[in-house]
Amino acid sequence: MAPSSEMPNLRVPVWPTPEITVGTDPVYLGSPVPTREAGLATSITFFRRTTLAAQIDYHGGFQKRNETEAYRCDFGLCQALYDPSSSVADQVRAVEGYGTGAGFMEKGDFARVREVALTWEVPARWSDRVVYATSPTNVAGPPRHAAMTAID
Repeated sequence: MAPSSEMPNLRVPVWPTPEITVGTDPVYLGSPVPTREAGLATSITFFRRTTLAAQIDYHGGFQKRNETEAYRCDFGLCQALYDPSSSVADQVRAVEGYGTGAGFMEKGDFARVREVALTWEVPARWSDRVVYATSPTNVAGPPRHAAMTAID
């Protein structure tokens, strides 16, 4: 089959390239575990029986490897290897990834809502109708959204 003019011009990555040189000296990339952590828990009560509580955690001062993008580039699937419009930084990271993988290290700082809980206390006058009397009823759970660059 003859090549079509409609087919994309794909570049086959070759490492190392003449344009990109990778140093051999070891470089400290940062702590792999958080060096700073903080948490905040608060609650507010409405109408003497309903309480809304939340917990927020912060972790900072560490580096995390973006395994998702590193995996793609290791198998030649990342966009930066084939797209000439990719930034030079992305192209260097993709080609360098075949060597050390240090280009996929990213700042790992994050703050996240860990839990949100809503508590309602059953009124005492309902105690003859309700088995658990004035025990509080809770609805709680972690949020289902986190802003991350990877799916690690």
